Amino acid sequence: EQRGENDMGGVALTEIKPHTRALDWTGVSMLQEVVESHAVSKQSFPESFEALGVSQGDLIEHGITRVDVRANGVMQVQFSVESKLGGAVLVLAPYIDSEGFIGWDCRSQEIRDADFPKMCK
Repeated sequence: EQRGENDMGGVALTEIKPHTRALDWTGVSMLQEVVESHAVSKQSFPESFEALGVSQGDLIEHGITRVDVRANGVMQVQFSVESKLGGAVLVLAPYIDSEGFIGWDCRSQEIRDADFPKMCK
């Protein structure tokens, strides 16, 4: 009889999970970069998906099925059901801080704050 890794002589152990999940934010980082470069070069946030200049294919490759761009560069990012984020939605809202640098407010019903991309912190 073979024992599983967590089988300690009949005592079932709860798997201990890290505080943050290892999520792939590559697609979100790509969106962050294009918004920030647009803001610096044009001195305004993009107001449409087309203004981002990102291909839908590149986003799908990173588990993002849809990006809605609203006023002031606010993006609603929809992740695919197959991704680790399982269909979650992340709202990314860029802002200019008091020193003129771009910061990001992030909101989500499905994603814990602890799991947000680094740019949100």
